[in-house]
Order: sequence, then C-alpha cells, then structure tokens
Amino acid sequence: MRTIMTMTLLFSIFNIANAQLGGLKNKLKGTKKNSGPELGLEEQTFLPAVSLGSLLDANGLRLDLDGTFSINTLEIAFLPKEDKKGERVNYAPYASSTDVFLITSELFKDGEDKPVHTFYHTVNPVVKPFSILNTIHNPNKGIESSVKITEGSYNMKFYVQDMHVHSYSFDVIKKKNDDPYAAFSTMYFMDGIWNDYGRIIFTKGVMGQMVHFEFYRLNTTTNVENENKANESHEVKFNFKVYRDGKLIAYNNADPNGNISEGIVNGRRGILAIGGSQWVKIPLAKVANERYFNQEELQDGKYRIDLWCESFEGGPNESSYTFNIKNGKIQNVPNASNLNDRNNYIEQGPFVHFISKTK
Repeated sequence: MRTIMTMTLLFSIFNIANAQLGGLKNKLKGTKKNSGPELGLEEQTFLPAVSLGSLLDANGLRLDLDGTFSINTLEIAFLPKEDKKGERVNYAPYASSTDVFLITSELFKDGEDKPVHTFYHTVNPVVKPFSILNTIHNPNKGIESSVKITEGSYNMKFYVQDMHVHSYSFDVIKKKNDDPYAAFSTMYFMDGIWNDYGRIIFTKGVMGQMVHFEFYRLNTTTNVENENKANESHEVKFNFKVYRDGKLIAYNNADPNGNISEGIVNGRRGILAIGGSQWVKIPLAKVANERYFNQEELQDGKYRIDLWCESFEGGPNESSYTFNIKNGKIQNVPNASNLNDRNNYIEQGPFVHFISKTK
C-alpha cells in the first residue's frame, strides 16, 4: 500500500513538473535568438553597431534612482536589409508567426558568467544611416524591458542572431543620504564613457553645415526634498572658447556687441544632460548669418576647446577637449577607427565626431 502511495506521489510530482516546464516554454515563446534567415554578417565590411550618441541619450540607456535599469530606443547601423537568399529580413518578430528575435542584448556584471538580464529588440524599417532599435516589453511572454541592478561594473553585449557585434560598458555608483527625512536613503547613478569625450556635430544651416560643440554632464545630487521632486530639472551655466594652433578663433555665444555670454544646461537628477552650442567666430561678423562657423571653414590644425561649466553639485568645473583636422576632416579618436575591437568600438555616424577630453 505504501509503495502504491509513493508511486502515485512521484507520478503527481512528475506531472506537475512537466506542466510547469510546459508553462515556462509557453511563457518564453518568442525569445529565440538562434534561428531565422542566414544574414551573411561575416561577409559585411561593417558589422552592425549601436551609435554611442543613442546610448548616451536620455531615451537610450536609463538608470532610475532606485536602481531600475532599462533600455528604450537606440540607433543601430549596418543591419542587412536582405538575407543571403535576397529576401527581405523581418526584424519585427510579432509581425510574423515565428516570433524569432534576431537582435538581442545581454547585460553582464563584471565577474559573473551569466547575464543579469536579456533584452529583446525589433527594428522596422531598416534605413540608413541608422535604424531605430526598439526594446520589447511583453510580460505575457516573459519579456521585460527593465531590471533592478546594484553598484558595480557592467557590460552590455549586443547580438545579431548569434554574432556578438558590439559592446558598451558602464559603472553603477551608489550614494547614501544619512538624513532620516530624506526622500531616498540610497540612490544609484551611472558613470561611464561620457567622462572621457565631448563631440563635434555638423547640422544643416543657412550658411552650410554648422559646427556645434557638445559635452555631457550628470546631476548626481542627493538632496531630494520629496519623491515627487526627484526628477526636477536644474540649470547650470557654461561657456567655452575654441583655439586653433593656440589662437582663439571662436566661443559659444555672444551678444550683439560681441561680448561672450553664458549658455545653460538643464539636467534632471540621474539623467545624462547634453550642453553646448554653435561656434561663434572671433571677431564677431556684422551680418548675423555670417557669425557662425561652418564645416568648410575648419582649416587644418590642432584644436582645443576650453570649457567652463558649473557643477550640479556646486562650484565651477573646468575641462579641455582636443582634436586635429587634416585635409579638411576631423581625425577620429582611436576607438572610432578600430573596427575589430567590438568591445570598445565607437560608432559615430556621418555627422558626429567624438573628441577626447584631456583635462
């Protein structure tokens, strides 16, 4: 009798386990990344890569103050439109019956072999120079677009099918507030590559491709009055001067009399802010449209940009950025030229040039 009861119990456990496994399989339907058409990535001159500008954008990677990490939209270059058979590739799995994800990313914490989280992405349509990479959130299929993380060093690995095409690393720092009345006793912030670079951007204007200098700042203040004000925007002032071969040639802004004036950076706590402006020529031209540098006026030479910017935490902050122009072109930083280093490669695009912060 006892043997029969034991066998019955084991049989029940087996059925429950199978049911749970079946439920898990159904839940994870649509999270396959290892099948689909042959894309022929190994034959491409340029592998797909996520633009650094989109990774640093407020709509890209995000870390909330409570440690919730999420991905919204990114930009990805060099996705093949057609597979090896010449058929159009479907990067939007929910538009088909197969639910195959061709683009995924995994978040790893340093020292750990298993990913902290896997993200699933779609693209529709594929366009040049960048396609919009959307992140899927569908809890019914076991797909989450966010995950809680803690302090430490992290690495995002992006895959197209099984091929690792790009990586992006960052740190998470933890700050504590000992005030018993503080809205948050512990807050988390991202720290990363933006501390090492600024960028030159060309935008279409009346007088040609206008030259902009932009830089990054992060508000890591912890003096939050209440939770409703955690994401309030704060302003800091800045100005910069541009030198070519040691000679002052431009600054960030000027009034009609040619006096340099300060710019403003708005930064929400924990959200990376971008400051900057067009280059104003020295001496100041009388005609307004002729006051700004355009790309054709960038002569060969060694350039330095000296930036003064208030800190969100209080007090001034000074830094310098350098780059060279040769044959009328900005010379890339090393990580923007080394296509073989998928862990540190910087995808810039045609109109953005990251420049080194040297101070």
